[in-house]
Amino acid sequence: MVCNSVNVPTTESNAFYGVPQSSATLYVPASSVDAYKAAAQWKKFGTILPIADEPIYIETDVTEKFPTNWSGWNGATGYTSTTYAPKVTTNDGRNVQVCERFNGSSATTGTVFYRTLTGLSNGIYRIELYGAASSTKGRDTGIDSDMTADDEGDETAVYLYATTPSGTVSQYIPVHWATSFSEVATAVLNDVEVTDGTIEIGMYSEKKYTNWHVVQIKGVTAIVDAEERHADVLQTAQWLLAAENYVCVIGEERTALAQTVSQYGTVSEHTAEAYKTAIDAIVAASITFDDARPSYEVWADIVSRSYPYALAEKKAAAENAAAQLPSSAADAESKREVIIPLYRTYAESSTMLEGVDGSEDVTDLYIENPKAETGYSETGWRVTWGGGSPVGSISIKTAEPWTDASGSSDHRYFDGGYWGAQSWDATQQQEVTLPAGRYQLSVMGRSSMDVEQTLFAGENFIDMFHIGASGGLFNRGWELSYLEFELSETTTLNIGVRGVTNYRYNWMSFSDFRLVKFPGETAVESLKAKPETTDSANPIYDLMGRRLKEKPAKGYYIQGGKKYFVK
Repeated sequence: MVCNSVNVPTTESNAFYGVPQSSATLYVPASSVDAYKAAAQWKKFGTILPIADEPIYIETDVTEKFPTNWSGWNGATGYTSTTYAPKVTTNDGRNVQVCERFNGSSATTGTVFYRTLTGLSNGIYRIELYGAASSTKGRDTGIDSDMTADDEGDETAVYLYATTPSGTVSQYIPVHWATSFSEVATAVLNDVEVTDGTIEIGMYSEKKYTNWHVVQIKGVTAIVDAEERHADVLQTAQWLLAAENYVCVIGEERTALAQTVSQYGTVSEHTAEAYKTAIDAIVAASITFDDARPSYEVWADIVSRSYPYALAEKKAAAENAAAQLPSSAADAESKREVIIPLYRTYAESSTMLEGVDGSEDVTDLYIENPKAETGYSETGWRVTWGGGSPVGSISIKTAEPWTDASGSSDHRYFDGGYWGAQSWDATQQQEVTLPAGRYQLSVMGRSSMDVEQTLFAGENFIDMFHIGASGGLFNRGWELSYLEFELSETTTLNIGVRGVTNYRYNWMSFSDFRLVKFPGETAVESLKAKPETTDSANPIYDLMGRRLKEKPAKGYYIQGGKKYFVK
């Protein structure tokens, strides 16, 4: 019972007892017995004021955060393995092998095993350790063959321990006089105080006569201040709801977390049970919310795209499907499977300028081997390596192609770099001569995340997607990238892809170059006007459909379904 529940006179009733307002103050202890004693002494000492509630502590099982691999134990000599050692079950249900140390005929004293746990939150812990020690009669010449289990207290002293800068907590474990372990003991080490984020745990023998030992972590429990823990998990949940990179989570997971925060944001009953209920509910809802994000992210990434030159009906089909918002993470995954082929069609239509009357696909007129269909000896492509870059290779592969709008994944592609080099700079390019006009150059590509990959035409270039070998609109990390450029007269220029990285084990892939000519000589003059508004209701995109935070300093961008140009 807390002191607040003690019925004591209030300040307003002091006059009834004849106690002046200037009398000394008596603070009521939290103990109900002491509280009533203090209340009985009220007339002698003055006004009684209840003290603040004492801290409430709750237990949190953090076993799963601790390693149970046997190889992490140190200090072993002789034969160390898990060959004959038993298996034990941790508090969180894991069935793990204990660490075993057998020293043959040599008895062990001093530290038998130890390991240091780091990165812990400071506070109080309860550490449970499995352990056993045994003497194998006939193998250890230092053991009296007549010794029995009743003699162990006099002849052996084996402990499991936990040490921190605050001190050591240890517990004696019994010794088995046998050649195998039929059971292992559990030592419960209470009040282990962590002040520097570390605990050393282990087994120690003060005397000889044991030559076979096993040890393992059974469980770790954090004893935490309930109010502080509640405040922490509540703050995390509120951050999740407000964080920009979680705004895509729009379904039932957001609703559930918001309702949980509202319901358990305050704990009216000052008890461990009430705090634990609130904390568990907030943590569970937060985990569900966080786990839902990847499913929503993929969906949100796709529906945020805009491709300016697609046929109107293909654009409408994609955007109408995107307007059906997901109600949950599972629903987001289902809807993603519906919209992916529609957006592939939408993107491919735009790169072919299907929505622009009078456009002309001139790929085959000007680009040799655009789809890696023939070998390098028969192609106009050439590969150059940047100054100081080691010379790697780019070859033609088929093992991990993209999946196009028709569902086909029968594609060849250029692939390479220098896998083992710390850094490399590779450019695959082809010289073309083009008449005056406005063009769109596109390519299907992917690369390691740490590769800066660009598509270029003369001095014009655009950053390509580089998300690795998974995900992407076209699967396996593949994405369409495209840029526009304009020539005022017949011009010879290089087109191609460049990849640069400063990390080892990186790569890039690309294929399906496409060159499409816009109708007419030029269209720049009609694109100089800028829209009047740039607020959130009128988002800005680059020509690859990626949303921009602000207008580019130079080049094309899309806003309100129209394309604009900044000189």
